Amino acid sequence: MADTLLDRRLALDKLLRAIVKERCGSENVYYQPKNGLAMNYPCICYKRSKIRNVAADDNVYLQRFFIP
Repeated sequence: MADTLLDRRLALDKLLRAIVKERCGSENVYYQPKNGLAMNYPCICYKRSKIRNVAADDNVYLQRFFIP
């Protein structure tokens, strides 16, 4: 069964929470937090970014991350 994007993100979230809890004793992990959200530190804040592909000969040979 192929993992969906949501399944993969939730697995990443679970892993990050375990790391923060082991190191800091809390599970302060935020995925794409809203502006003005009061975050508890130390924490991990992550978001999904876009990737721009550059192709040649019908193959992707370069990928660049960019902030919209």
